[in-house]
Amino acid sequence: MKTTKLYLAAALISLGAGLQKIDKSDPRHMEFHLIFSAPFSAEQDWFDSRMKFWEDRQLTVNAQDFVDAIQKLKSEVHK
Repeated sequence: MKTTKLYLAAALISLGAGLQKIDKSDPRHMEFHLIFSAPFSAEQDWFDSRMKFWEDRQLTVNAQDFVDAIQKLKSEVHK
């Protein structure tokens, strides 16, 4: 899955997704490529269900994990 939203990427990482890479080809709209270690069909279902909660403003994450994920992403962006 990929997104240009830093906080969405951080939320998904705090829920168990992994950061595969950051596409920095457009510095104003970086793309965060995320993975989840599961077969592709299960991975897509996992991301789809989290996106539904995100869009409904119902996604719940651990606050410290979320902060850690934001810091990790910002660190990677500024490398």
